[in-house]
Amino acid sequence: MEIITLVNQYQELKILSTGATIHEWRCFNDRRNIVISNADLNDYKKTNMGFLNQTIGRVANRIKDGKFSLNGK
Repeated sequence: MEIITLVNQYQELKILSTGATIHEWRCFNDRRNIVISNADLNDYKKTNMGFLNQTIGRVANRIKDGKFSLNGK
């Protein structure tokens, strides 16, 4: 599992490669993590632990013939 960190002058966001999971979101004014997350990263790999903070659900890329349009394309 990879941790991707995005930073700008106001915030720091840590996203896990598993399910595009938001693991930490810290605002620079007080540096507190504003999302609920698992303390142990291995908990995200366990089954029956729910999908806490995952932005890509369990059916991502599994919907047969799924399509959408964006700006007419």
